[in-house]
Amino acid sequence: MSKCNEIIEKMYNHASVNKLLSNIHPIELQEDLKQEMAMVLLNYDCEKLLKIKKEGNIIGFTLMIIWKMGTLQRSEFNKVFKKHHDLEKAYQWMKS
Repeated sequence: MSKCNEIIEKMYNHASVNKLLSNIHPIELQEDLKQEMAMVLLNYDCEKLLKIKKEGNIIGFTLMIIWKMGTLQRSEFNKVFKKHHDLEKAYQWMKS
């Protein structure tokens, strides 16, 4: 396993990541956001990821990714969630 994959696995299971994710509502989004965080890290340049870890900023960097994906209105994650949420609301309205 590469060093970057090991870093990503540790971040995926890190207590700080899980604590931040536990504040996300609806609860159903927590695992989706965690998966997206892993995908972002997997697509990130390995050398840059190693440098961030060496500088001691890997936890903060990972938490920032989650925070931005979950809170920024223009994030891809938020766009997909809003689209899904809007479709679900429309479906519930049509059923009523």
